Amino acid sequence: MTANGPKCAQTPLDVFHVYRREHHHQLSFEDFFLPFGGKLSGDNRWIKLAELIPWDELEDDYAAQFCKGFGSPAKPFRMALGTLIIKPALDYP
Repeated sequence: MTANGPKCAQTPLDVFHVYRREHHHQLSFEDFFLPFGGKLSGDNRWIKLAELIPWDELEDDYAAQFCKGFGSPAKPFRMALGTLIIKPALDYP
């Protein structure tokens, strides 16, 4: 590991990145409709928490941890961080 991220072996320039940013815009909770009807409440604890997280800034750091061409593509940042937050909050083993 270096100060700028992981130390990676030299790879050809045409090798794919292991982390691929999802460029679509994240829906706001007001624009998200539940499949069975209704809407999410702004008082929902997960909605409040998601609004506090600087997703774009943290995703830059997350993406920098992966080397080109090594392994399967990484999971999206929101999924990875969300899992790390929700699992202990709900007391999952």
